[in-house]
Amino acid sequence: MDFATTVSNALKESGVKYKVVRHTCVHSLEQAAQSAGIAPEQVARAVLLHDDQGILMAVVPLTAMIDFNALRQVTLRNLAPVTHLPLNRLFTDCDEGSVPPLGPRYDIHTMIDESLMQVPEVFFEPGRKGCLIGVSNQDFRHLMRGAKLRPFARNESNVKRLPTHDFLVPEDREVRDTLRDLTPVGDVDTVIKGVDKLPAMPEMAHRLLLLRNDATANARDLAAIVEQDPSLAAQIIRYARSPFFGYRGRIDSLHEAISRVLGFDTVMNMTVGIAAGKGFKIPYDGPLGLHEFWRHSVYSAALMQLLASVLPKKIRPKPGVAYLAGLLHNFGQLLVGHLFPAHFFVLNKLAEANPDVPLGVIERRVLGNGNGNGGETSHSYVGGALLSAWNLPEEIVAAALHHHNESYRAEDGVLANLAFVTDQLLKRYGMGDAPTGELSRAVLTALGLAEDMAESLLERVMNGNDQLEQMSRDLAA
Repeated sequence: MDFATTVSNALKESGVKYKVVRHTCVHSLEQAAQSAGIAPEQVARAVLLHDDQGILMAVVPLTAMIDFNALRQVTLRNLAPVTHLPLNRLFTDCDEGSVPPLGPRYDIHTMIDESLMQVPEVFFEPGRKGCLIGVSNQDFRHLMRGAKLRPFARNESNVKRLPTHDFLVPEDREVRDTLRDLTPVGDVDTVIKGVDKLPAMPEMAHRLLLLRNDATANARDLAAIVEQDPSLAAQIIRYARSPFFGYRGRIDSLHEAISRVLGFDTVMNMTVGIAAGKGFKIPYDGPLGLHEFWRHSVYSAALMQLLASVLPKKIRPKPGVAYLAGLLHNFGQLLVGHLFPAHFFVLNKLAEANPDVPLGVIERRVLGNGNGNGGETSHSYVGGALLSAWNLPEEIVAAALHHHNESYRAEDGVLANLAFVTDQLLKRYGMGDAPTGELSRAVLTALGLAEDMAESLLERVMNGNDQLEQMSRDLAA
């Protein structure tokens, strides 16, 4: 079995006995443990943290989440999760998104939570997807020679999995204190408006918006800008080849993708959305991580574009605008990770531990009431604030702000309602943060959209999903 070179060398040099457990293709370490039939408390997760002193690897069981207050006490450092450093710079011999917990072998200062040493056997990812390695407790300590053993994590088995509309935990004060000790969110509006923290519109996205306002622009002008980013151009060509467009000819160039299949408007909005999001780096794994964010966004954009095409003419948005709204309606998740990385880390863990609790409930407990309008802080609010600051169209901003609001019926609300239905449909395939996959009759009526038509278009997207899956992986890389 092929392992990362560093892991293979560590196993050979230490002479430890190990076993290999293969698993099916999955998107997270939790899914890998479940597929392999391994108890999650036996699986080691590596979490990269940093401060002005450098990088630290925290190694914890899958069943634990870091208590940043306890970590501060044992390290005397104010650490936060790494979000902007490409992992392939540190782990050059590993698959994308695979981080072995053998920090000392990569010359990374490492700390192990004591709870991981209470199990007889420890499993970890060897820098390659598709398998886990298991070693004895004693041999794991030998492999981790140089790492410090300290108590700094809490077992998330204390978090109840309740299908309710409240987020409850048995030790409410303890958890609340832990969350409060991360860092105060404060007034989100003030933070968002601060020029030192608000991400600038990426240069390519800015150039595309200028081109969008040029009445004389054509497909060649658009292709000339997009071709400066080969990966973005490849993604557009791949999307044009998707079977749900039904184009039977060959698509070998970006210009052909624009002129023959997708059209100027769709490609313009598609590239604006992708270029806007590529500058953000948040943790890769978990239900809110970069992989799931782009996967949900890409599917949402494709589905919203199709749904928009069958709406009544008087309210029908342009296909490209619907696509852009699909890409960006959850954009606030990226901004929360950018502005509040420690809070985002906890949000991601709690969302994973509470799949039946609405994300808004968890956000309220972690982020608090910090927006300047007296409301609750949420990814919807911060996403809408950023898109508004970037001067994107009002209907795109409204889709970000109100895609969880079943009752929103304002003049700019068609895309918000469409995003609401899209999230419910994709929930049936385990994507996104909609509370249910059951379609809202009220929203369908407001859109003039038949339920059977919506479901038929969903199946059309899911049947041609190979290109969408590859596209989402490329965007998250």
